[in-house]
Amino acid sequence: MALLCALGLAVAVSARAQGPMDAALRGRVVGTGGRFADTDLTLQSTAGVANSFHTARDGTFFLLRLQPGAYTLTGTFAGHRASATILLEPGEIAEITLDLSRDSGAGVFDQSGGVETLAQVAHASDELSLLPVSSRTFAALDELSPLSVDATSAAPEGSGAADLETDPQPDGAARATSDEGLAASGLSEAGLAITASGQSLDGLSAMQYFRSGPRGSAAGGAASTASFAQGAVQRFSARSLDYSAESSGSGGASTSIRTIRGGPALHGSAFALLRDGAWSATNPFAMVTHYSNGIVSNSLARPGGEAWIFGGSAGAPLQLARAHHHAAPPHAWIFGSLEAQLHHDQLTSTPQLANFYQLTSTQSTLLAVRGVSGMQVQQALNYLDSLTGVIHRSARRLNGFLRVDLSAGPRDQLALTYAAHRLNSPAGAAFGQSSDAVVARGMGSVGDRTVSVDAVAAHWLHRFTSAMDNEASVQWSHELNQESPRAPLAQEPAIGPGGYAPQVSIAPEGFAYGTPPNLGRNAYPEETRIEVHEAFELRLHTHLLRAGASWSRIDDRTDSINNADGSFSYNSATTNGYAGGLVDWITDYAYNVHAYPNGGCPSVYASPHYFCFHTFTQSFGEQQLELAVHQVSGFAQDSWRVRDGLVLNFGARYEYTLLPLPQAPNFALDAALATLGRSDAGATATMPEDRNNVGPRVSVAWSPRPRTSSRSAGRPWFTARVGYGVFYGRTPGATIAAALTDTALPSSIERVRIRPTTITQCPQVTTVSQGFGYPCDYTGAPPAAVVQTTSALVISSHFREPAIQRASLTVEHSFGGHLWLRMGYAMANATQLATTSDINIAPSTTTKTFQLQGGDGRIGVRNGEIFSLPLYTTRPITQYGAVSLLSSHANETFHAGTLEAGVRAWHGLTAHGSFAFSRAIDYNPQQGATPRLNSQLDPFRIGYDKGLSSLSLPVHVSGALEYRTGRANGAGPLRAILADWTIGAIAIAGSGAPFSYGIYGGSYLSGGGDSINGSGGAVYLPTVGRNTLRLSAKSRVDLRVTKEFHLHKMHFEAFAQAFNLANSVSLSRVETRAFLVGTPATAGAPTPLIFQDAATVASEGVQTPAFGTPLSSTTGLSRERQIEIGVRIQF
Repeated sequence: MALLCALGLAVAVSARAQGPMDAALRGRVVGTGGRFADTDLTLQSTAGVANSFHTARDGTFFLLRLQPGAYTLTGTFAGHRASATILLEPGEIAEITLDLSRDSGAGVFDQSGGVETLAQVAHASDELSLLPVSSRTFAALDELSPLSVDATSAAPEGSGAADLETDPQPDGAARATSDEGLAASGLSEAGLAITASGQSLDGLSAMQYFRSGPRGSAAGGAASTASFAQGAVQRFSARSLDYSAESSGSGGASTSIRTIRGGPALHGSAFALLRDGAWSATNPFAMVTHYSNGIVSNSLARPGGEAWIFGGSAGAPLQLARAHHHAAPPHAWIFGSLEAQLHHDQLTSTPQLANFYQLTSTQSTLLAVRGVSGMQVQQALNYLDSLTGVIHRSARRLNGFLRVDLSAGPRDQLALTYAAHRLNSPAGAAFGQSSDAVVARGMGSVGDRTVSVDAVAAHWLHRFTSAMDNEASVQWSHELNQESPRAPLAQEPAIGPGGYAPQVSIAPEGFAYGTPPNLGRNAYPEETRIEVHEAFELRLHTHLLRAGASWSRIDDRTDSINNADGSFSYNSATTNGYAGGLVDWITDYAYNVHAYPNGGCPSVYASPHYFCFHTFTQSFGEQQLELAVHQVSGFAQDSWRVRDGLVLNFGARYEYTLLPLPQAPNFALDAALATLGRSDAGATATMPEDRNNVGPRVSVAWSPRPRTSSRSAGRPWFTARVGYGVFYGRTPGATIAAALTDTALPSSIERVRIRPTTITQCPQVTTVSQGFGYPCDYTGAPPAAVVQTTSALVISSHFREPAIQRASLTVEHSFGGHLWLRMGYAMANATQLATTSDINIAPSTTTKTFQLQGGDGRIGVRNGEIFSLPLYTTRPITQYGAVSLLSSHANETFHAGTLEAGVRAWHGLTAHGSFAFSRAIDYNPQQGATPRLNSQLDPFRIGYDKGLSSLSLPVHVSGALEYRTGRANGAGPLRAILADWTIGAIAIAGSGAPFSYGIYGGSYLSGGGDSINGSGGAVYLPTVGRNTLRLSAKSRVDLRVTKEFHLHKMHFEAFAQAFNLANSVSLSRVETRAFLVGTPATAGAPTPLIFQDAATVASEGVQTPAFGTPLSSTTGLSRERQIEIGVRIQF
């Protein structure tokens, strides 16, 4: 929030037309009698650098390539004098009117945000040090932007137990049974996926291409909550809309980081923070449960461990040697920052539910029918308890930054930067969030992860004339993400490849042990980026023209295969002789594939009887993949000052991505796909190309002003901004990697899914022929019967990059010098969004009728309601399982109204608040970088999937304030105690995440998941559609109290900060298993869908939570209360 304290200052507009690292100031001098020609002006920075100049004949002036920051502008003419203080934002043009006819102390007028910006929340380095920022994770302040939401707190599509068999990722079961949380980098805007968001560092990309997230903190793998040092941040801003043609964003949220440069004198700071788990509140869902010989005990766990966060920064001028005797030495400055975090955390491994070990009478009876004795049940539960306990783990994070600025004369400026990030932390609990106290995994399932990031950049600005210059930038960055398992516990079956244990997921009760599928990633990814950016700027009277181009080469290497050790899923329904996943696991554990020639499901009296696991999945093939992608773009833009108070920006941007060629095409699969008769089927031997991505951008800012008797302009009545732009997204590298490797060949990757009924043998048992059960695992290529279930991914021949149209209108008014109000409207229309469907399904030849048995009384969820769906029963290509087609058929629309208000420097108070009401509707597009197996409910009709976006949070309220006490009256000690206090607060509230009525059970095709129509796609109730329910509203208040001390030239701060001060419980997940598929009463009767309310669950005799039962409140930014204390020194 820019703060202007000025005499006779009126800011007309602020328009982005500058280079990404610089700012500009454009304006005029007025007074009695009109404008003042040849007025002497001086612009002086807070660092002491002064720039003197004169106005033109018409009293106007225009200064380009200014360093962002605070300045004092002073004008003198014929005895008249006025001055003003202004904060210039990076990449923007501030326009002011300096009135020499007004006396000192006249009003102040500020107008923050650019022509292209609907809403912008910017924070200078001083603000970052006064607002409550947890563990210096300053990116969390993104959520103060009115159109941005914390996507990590939104429930994933179909989350919960009903998602286990439809989640294409082999770790789907693990996600449903352990809430690991995501890195705090999940910023979403306009209902778009976080992969559409962008981040820049000094105008160059700070994104990882592979997972389309910030370098070092991209969600979906090894990640940190912050990968850049806060002490090196001069300015951090979250822009909701930016219509500059130079902007390379994909239409989503855009965050910009500007770094600090060295000043004319030595300056710097040092800090230390401490966070202790003993000061934190207890999460009501942090339940620890244990079992010992039939006795169950429960207790709540308080977060354990502590975190030390410390570091410092310093900047100074450099004295360089003279080139020769008569030449003046170039000016040079250096700045460096280093920050470290040391965590010593205590996690407790435990099942998620308190009643996990408490078998019901129904379950005990069923186990007896299966021939499992009470002693065997006790041994099985004792075994599970032996896998749990306290885990002591350490984590380290290091962020470093170095910047050198050189001014080689009046025409050339050079900036060199180096940023580094190192992370080493547990895999299985997100860094900075591992104090959640509990994790629903076995002790041997928490591995290690490391992140290493290095980025070197150079910026060269050359001024040809005062009206023409060129800026060239180049960047090299390298990032390596790794996740590795630890050796399994002694009691775990280490039978998988490399001596690891397959994962066992017991759901919906909520516990997993063994090797998580996502571990074993030696490089996922290792990414190197080379980026070159060139921008030419020319000023022609009232026009500011910019044109440029950029090129990036991105090399990604992966050394990983997901789910190489295999995964068993135990997650049965309560019909046909089943009673939950725990009973099924106990049965398989008791019989054991080594001790019995078959399992006991549905009972030992059935013929045949099988093992009881629901599915087993495993991946095989080549771990190494290398791909290279080239990204090319160009832009041209004109910022035209049509007249006083009216600025028009217009331009266009072109985007092109050259994808790699196929590496392991499956010609047999391609030939089979060609027989399906689909024009969009695609092939593994081709990659799509999209060449026509030209996006126009236009914006207008208008500030009408009344005319005074002296013909000089007065304060604007208001400022209106309108903008429109077309943005193109880029397909994440993980999606391209999946298309290159998931070709169902031994030379690429084969992903299999088998059932207990699959006719195949256990590799670990060679003495008898008894089938595949627990514990079994493949250590080599699977047999032919299993290979026929392997899945594949192809990209549609009609695939195109996402196209997002965005538009906005805002009107702003300033009331005097301290209060401002802004109203706005924003819209987005996104087309060509990625989605997946299984094309290895034959068209339906019949329908299936369902009848709801129970419900909650809502329309579409009422007892007795009947509906029918097409039923899918056949795979036309029998040699394969699911073949996912990645297409661009999904669309999304978004509309929002916003209201913002702020107070500037009023008796020590600065505040900003916003309210947004929005609505986002889409067709269930991809939300992550890795494609899902089959995201559509019906593979032939996408219309079923239209519904509220899973990232739609209609109400969003946010606010931030800083209050500084002045100098107190009274004698020395009392005055010292009462003076120099600062209170900083942040408040966030809004709608909870949406979720759906999930359906568990149904039929399936070879290699696919369960669903009521047999396709293995989405599992929501079709009579009401997706995301018709919503979690309770979330809220939090963060507070920071700072006491300042001054000693000579030293500035000391002692502070304490509390996050979620009121310890509000903001739910992040509930049980979404709403209906179970039952058995028709008679042949031809409708299939019942049994509503899972509390009474029904109790009658079924299982521990499964009833539909809608709260399960977690630990995802994202709204966590249990945490407290930090610290000190900071500035010099």
